[in-house]
Amino acid sequence: MKTNDTILSFPRIGRDRRLAIVSRHRGIALVLVILVMALAAILGYALLSASAVQATAGSNSIAAAQARGQAESGIHMAMYYLLNTANAPALVNSKWANVTFAGIPGSVTVTVTPLGNNEYTVVSAGTSGASEGGGAITRTITANIQVVTTFQIPQAAGFNTAVSIGSLGSYTGSPAIASTGTVTIPTGAQVNGSASAASFAGPGVGAITGQELPAPTIAPAPNQPTDAMFLSSATQPPSYMYNGTQYYAGTINSPWTGGTPPGPTIGNPLGVYYCSGALTVSSALNVNGTLVVNGQLTDKSSITITPVTPIPSTNMPALVVSTYINMNGTGKTLTATGVVYAGDGITGTSTNSTTSISVTGALLITGLSAGTPISNYSGHLTVTYNNSYTNIPNFSSSNQTPTGVKIVSWSE
Repeated sequence: MKTNDTILSFPRIGRDRRLAIVSRHRGIALVLVILVMALAAILGYALLSASAVQATAGSNSIAAAQARGQAESGIHMAMYYLLNTANAPALVNSKWANVTFAGIPGSVTVTVTPLGNNEYTVVSAGTSGASEGGGAITRTITANIQVVTTFQIPQAAGFNTAVSIGSLGSYTGSPAIASTGTVTIPTGAQVNGSASAASFAGPGVGAITGQELPAPTIAPAPNQPTDAMFLSSATQPPSYMYNGTQYYAGTINSPWTGGTPPGPTIGNPLGVYYCSGALTVSSALNVNGTLVVNGQLTDKSSITITPVTPIPSTNMPALVVSTYINMNGTGKTLTATGVVYAGDGITGTSTNSTTSISVTGALLITGLSAGTPISNYSGHLTVTYNNSYTNIPNFSSSNQTPTGVKIVSWSE
């Protein structure tokens, strides 16, 4: 019986083993199915997440473009308002804040800081509309902007008062002379071109080769000596802006008895030299650039002033004198290429026909002191208009005409 029982149990054991094997296979399949489903879920989530990231990135890219567009619009808005000040809204704490533009999401805040010489630092912070993440994006642009203004010099010689032009005076231009008062023309004087004045007098009136025109409606010269370039500066020596950088004028001391000719340097690229008081020139003085004298200039030798080249990059006068140009003695010479300004005028001590002043560009005289702007000077005075030298931005705070704006520097 034990034997039979044993024999009969073998088939049952094989069946159970087969059932166990089948169950094991079913378990593995279930695990595989679960793994596949999990992988599919992960892949689906990844795809959805990538799509969401892409959508967010696209939204942020649009918002960034909006913010930059606002910032750039702010710079252009500042340029327009700086050029057209009559149309500009008032700055509050040096800002135009939260400015919006029709049809463009977001806003911009523009901060304007004056640097002097009609140059400004403009910081434009543009903000977008809401991005995909809910927050706005900001972009900032900083630019140095210069307003280019021009003191109009359309004539060879301009006087803010009546003047007698001298028997050895020669003026060439169109007009050759402009004065707010009466112009007296002695015998021997030459006016090669038209003349503009309140009236004309003297035996040489017939020497005017062009038309006799009414007096100019705007004073030809700066309103007062301190209104001319550098003479009203609070700093000693005065500074100037060139290509977006501030430079300081070199100094020249009185009396000038010779030495290294003043000219451009790394720290003074336009060769501007300044004397804080009266300057007496006792030895030949050759200036490559600009000479500024806050007092009387007395020439006891010879003075020659030439512009820094190339001409379009300088936009500087040749000579600026707050009071008189005094030619002292016979045979003394002053030769200047560019604009010459004398607050009170030209005078002379013991001069004759061997003494000469020659200006190629323009001569401007305010003439605030008593008497004629050209007094006690019996030498030659030759003025030839050349508009290559008369376009001087910011020469004077009066009679300025804004002609444009330019971006000196730009950073983001």
